[in-house]
Amino acid sequence: MSFRTPSTLTNTASETVSPVANQLGAGTVQTIGITPLASQGRAIQAIKLRIDATITQGAATAWNIGQLINEISIVKGSATRLKLTGYNQLVRFYNALTGLSDQGYRFFNNVNNVGMAGTSNLTFECLIPIELATNVIPVLTLAFNGFSAVGATQGTVTTTVTYYYTSSVPADDSVIILNSPTDLNANTDTDISQYFTYGGVINRVWLDVSSDVNINSQSYITGNNPVYDRYTSFDLRAISSPAIFHQPIDGFLLMRTNPVSYPLNGVSGAKPILNINLATKIPIMMMLFTKIAN
Repeated sequence: MSFRTPSTLTNTASETVSPVANQLGAGTVQTIGITPLASQGRAIQAIKLRIDATITQGAATAWNIGQLINEISIVKGSATRLKLTGYNQLVRFYNALTGLSDQGYRFFNNVNNVGMAGTSNLTFECLIPIELATNVIPVLTLAFNGFSAVGATQGTVTTTVTYYYTSSVPADDSVIILNSPTDLNANTDTDISQYFTYGGVINRVWLDVSSDVNINSQSYITGNNPVYDRYTSFDLRAISSPAIFHQPIDGFLLMRTNPVSYPLNGVSGAKPILNINLATKIPIMMMLFTKIAN
């Protein structure tokens, strides 16, 4: 998987689905399933999310729509293709696909509002170049945090989704997001593939260690042969941000691996090992990218 441009210049058609409105509550609220209705057998090349929010505050509190995002999910039948929890995971997913961050770009817009006593409004937009075939229609849902997340007493959110289609039929993007069950020890080689729960070929592994300084090194080993040995955070940053227009996110790094299948819940013998060595005892988040043939 190479980095993608968040552009729709090569799409053959597009469709904007009817907006879906939700009243914010004290707890989490979820949209109905938002599905493409006019794919006509074409595959999805990208999805644009637009969220318009209107909130009421008792006193001015700075806010942005990213604070309201609780979950973004895409399923096809019983298979989950994407499940992002919170705004930070959305930004990291976008960065892994495009090499761009959420800072002031045309295709990712999450501006701040200083708020006011009374009603204030904001619009969020994000174009995600995710590839999905429509042999089984994908269902997109969003969940929003309660109004207190933005210092409000009430509010509404309206979600508008645009699907961009292509005549080619790509394999589906599938992303598995995993968290280590405990803090990982510092200054110790830990095979993080023991936490992987997918048995197919994993094309890319992104690792979130909060800050670049939290990782000493990474190695990828097959049998007794180190394929990539002792890559430091500096080395990993070079492949995570390979071009001047890419925007690194501190602590979010592309691991040096080969596309390969890892045995579930651990490795041994000649099977692949993906070791990391941390400078600080911390939990980690892993983002595994794969393609599912249709």
